[in-house]
Amino acid sequence: MIADDCSIKLSGKDKKILLEYINSILSEVNKWFSENHLELNFNKTSFMHFNLGHPNHCQLENQIKIGSNLIKQVSVQKFLGLYVDSSLSWDIQVDHVCKRLRSLCYALVRLARVCGPEVLRMVYFSHIESILRYGVLFWGLSSAKNFKRVFILQKWCIRAIVGIKRSESCKNHFQQLEVLTFASLIGLEACLFVKKNSKEFLSNGAFHAYPTRHRDMLAVPKHRTSCYDKGPYLYTYF
Repeated sequence: MIADDCSIKLSGKDKKILLEYINSILSEVNKWFSENHLELNFNKTSFMHFNLGHPNHCQLENQIKIGSNLIKQVSVQKFLGLYVDSSLSWDIQVDHVCKRLRSLCYALVRLARVCGPEVLRMVYFSHIESILRYGVLFWGLSSAKNFKRVFILQKWCIRAIVGIKRSESCKNHFQQLEVLTFASLIGLEACLFVKKNSKEFLSNGAFHAYPTRHRDMLAVPKHRTSCYDKGPYLYTYF
């Protein structure tokens, strides 16, 4: 039998307890695979330790095993089409997006020699905007630098469609072509995320019974890390 990829998320504050927990869970998982006539591919099995830039994070390399098989540690892993790194900076993912966008921007420039704006607009929505929207709630606001890199390439695409120079402003052309800017795409995906997962969010009125002005607004959850500020569960509130 062949099964698709699987993943396990484990957390803990104490290194010794966490290691024991991880090895115990992996042992149970491997046992379940065997009982269900499945075999784990150890060459493709790895683990990632999310440290979020903490200077005193514990080292787990060469300490996680399944039987006699040592599980390798990775700092970047492709998961459901997104490149996830251990610090959740999303730099590798943005590099991948920008590489694909550059190729498509160049293709639009070449197509503009033989195709009109309507055809180029169709190519934009079918190939470019689909790349921009996929997983953008996670990597879209990872940093101002990454945001700028992607937005510059999006503007290059718009200039190629309307046939203007790279030094000319394309601000008005977004509206004329009915194309959302990169920031607007993030906002759209955030709204859709809240709409589809409304049960995951609470309003201010859930914490009191007073008829205040903002009781129907979503309540911003308390958090301690700056990484949470850039996650989908926070910037969907703004």
